[in-house]
Amino acid sequence: MQLQIDKLIYGGDGLARLPADDRGSGKSVFVPFVLEGEQAEITLTEQKSGFARGRVEQVLQPSAHRIQPACPYFQRCGGCHYQHSNYAHQLEIKATVLRETLKRTAKLNLQCELFIHPSPEWSYRNRTRLKVQASPSFALGYYRFRSHDLLPVEQCPISSPLINRAITATWELGRTGIISAALREIEFFADHRDEALLIEASCTRGIPSSDAHQIAEQLSHLLPDVQGAAIFEQPEPNQFAAPKRIAGFGKPGIQYLVAGGSYRVSAGSFFQVNRFLIDELADVVCKDAKGECALDLYAGIGLFSAVLARSFAQVIAVEASQTSHADLRHNCGQEVKAVLATT
Repeated sequence: MQLQIDKLIYGGDGLARLPADDRGSGKSVFVPFVLEGEQAEITLTEQKSGFARGRVEQVLQPSAHRIQPACPYFQRCGGCHYQHSNYAHQLEIKATVLRETLKRTAKLNLQCELFIHPSPEWSYRNRTRLKVQASPSFALGYYRFRSHDLLPVEQCPISSPLINRAITATWELGRTGIISAALREIEFFADHRDEALLIEASCTRGIPSSDAHQIAEQLSHLLPDVQGAAIFEQPEPNQFAAPKRIAGFGKPGIQYLVAGGSYRVSAGSFFQVNRFLIDELADVVCKDAKGECALDLYAGIGLFSAVLARSFAQVIAVEASQTSHADLRHNCGQEVKAVLATT
């Protein structure tokens, strides 16, 4: 059937509507990889009482913003949503989706303009997590779109050059057949210069300590740029406890120079991922802010707290992760009251 896409919604889908019938107005149809205003030939893939899902068979009237995606895995990989649009329009999409989300969920009808800060379109991520398959043959990649099937990838255009070199090196190591079948995920985190790399790996529960240490040592020698590797044990299914660190080799973290300071970021700690926008983000959040007391919730390793401490008499930073909280205390010292939230 032919449908017109009314708009894009949070999560990347386009919203269309089935024709009205004697049962009322047509139900909503959610369709991925389209742009607003496009006319497309759609096949329904799922029908629920209140909505349906569809798949594009052919775009009959493409948007002027539609482009050929540069990533060879786009639409097969479940990561990116908008690479079929030019980058300027991607920013417009995100501003519109944010405005509508705030109106729907928080009942905020913003009258001001939303300015989405642009970034270089490619190589911007300083952190990338991939799934690992050890048998029957080695593979490294992401989940396929809306599935838990592994899509092998040998590059990730939105990740930094150093991370892409690490992906290549991991494939080379995996093809030797010496990587343990217990390895399930691997995460690369690159520093501000994209010259130092920290590796975090997740393994199956119950892995022997000697095996975990061997994996950590193997990964630490992946590239000369690797500063350290940490191994975590996967938590129980449907459990939200922090993964348990069971082995490490090399340094436990790396230093990230940003926002006028040097921050320790340990394996397992949260940090902002767009390496081109962190300075700008800190400036937008903290610029001209001053006073007696600042409260930084979900403080992470203290990116904002350290900046706010320069202009506030007191900063209280609250963080739930023990690893991030330890980095927060290290990075901010006595200038910030670091609170570990527990439940």
